[in-house]
Amino acid sequence: MRAAFMTGVNAVEIRMTSEPDVDPDGAILRVEACGICGTDARTFFNGDPKAPAPWILGHEPVGVIEDVGPAGKLPSGVKKGDRVFLGSILTCGECRWCTEGFQNLCDHHLLYGYDPFPGAYAEYAPVPAIAMKNVIPLPPDLPSDLATVADPFACALNGVEVLDVRLGDTVVILGAGPIASSRRLVTRHTVRESRSRLRALVADDNPVNRTLAVRLLEGHGHSVVAVGDGREALDALERERFDLALFDLEMPRVDGLEATAEIRRREGSADRHLPIIELAEGERLAGLDRRERASLQRIVLAVAVSSP
Repeated sequence: MRAAFMTGVNAVEIRMTSEPDVDPDGAILRVEACGICGTDARTFFNGDPKAPAPWILGHEPVGVIEDVGPAGKLPSGVKKGDRVFLGSILTCGECRWCTEGFQNLCDHHLLYGYDPFPGAYAEYAPVPAIAMKNVIPLPPDLPSDLATVADPFACALNGVEVLDVRLGDTVVILGAGPIASSRRLVTRHTVRESRSRLRALVADDNPVNRTLAVRLLEGHGHSVVAVGDGREALDALERERFDLALFDLEMPRVDGLEATAEIRRREGSADRHLPIIELAEGERLAGLDRRERASLQRIVLAVAVSSP
């Protein structure tokens, strides 16, 4: 087979070499495309002790599962002959970090395409046992060359999700490489979607009213978390971020006005404040004293009044 060997700093040669043997617990990938990562470029220009010349780089491959070792276990839904992307970050799956869901902090993480695993700038590439869980099936209408950006795009998407970027946020993206460019696109899409779809928090001790509010909001495409009083609403706000809140003015333990005041206290002088709509019957609103009315006007977005 043909393969691109890095023979030294700033030096690559296309050579004929033998096809890789299949790992008994791994597989062989017939490569259709392989991205050029910034790590590959850095290694090409500067060298890397984990890429001893002559070495085959390439760790963003797309290809077809050509062969599977006798003990090889592909992910559910993936079989020999499928076209896949191979994720490059290799984790043990056994250390404390891996078992707790923080594979990016794996004590023994490795990178595909670096010693001891040659990469995929070749017609065929080995899939070691540790990489079998990283095999990801691809839809038939996604071209192989575009699919090679799955890894940097996933990094960009993860960053936007972790930051929870919303409409009105100020975002600084450093760099103009594939990950930064993808992050800019993902951020733009996320903000555009957030204009039409909100994450709402509803607090009402009346289950009928609560259900009605949820159905109305979901009917307009919004997602909703519903709770029974202000205390539960405050707890929900500690767990996640919302775009809008609807609170019943009268609730046990912590009512809507008290919950709203606590939210404003927590927000302090922050630039972004949660829009809050208080739901109240006309008689209850009329019964508020001057202090309560002033407080209500200061901290809520609007008051929705219904007849008893």
